[in-house]
Amino acid sequence: MMPPMRDQVTVVTTRLDDNGNPVIDDRGRPVAPEETVTKARITYKVKVVRNRHGVEQTTNVEFDLPPEVKFDYDSTIEYTNSFGQEDKAEVVAWEESTNLSGSRVFFRTVYGG
Repeated sequence: MMPPMRDQVTVVTTRLDDNGNPVIDDRGRPVAPEETVTKARITYKVKVVRNRHGVEQTTNVEFDLPPEVKFDYDSTIEYTNSFGQEDKAEVVAWEESTNLSGSRVFFRTVYGG
């Protein structure tokens, strides 16, 4: 079951080529990142997770995102915190919430720090 998503966030993702390098234009400058505005549920919770290098890292915010939103470890999530100020969090790790057979993803929990 999908939780109610009443917050709005912007997922900023760097455009990468097939080798994982940033895409550059004909003048050698990186192409503008891809921005996706979506609904989310923001939860402020301190948690220790393992990042992509296997090192334990402390995160302080969780985002529940719809399954169609694309992001990666190099993504940044921009959101408005509970005090009304714009804030950013880098994606550290994520989990998928699926049905019992694992054939359908309901939402993804993204841990940011």
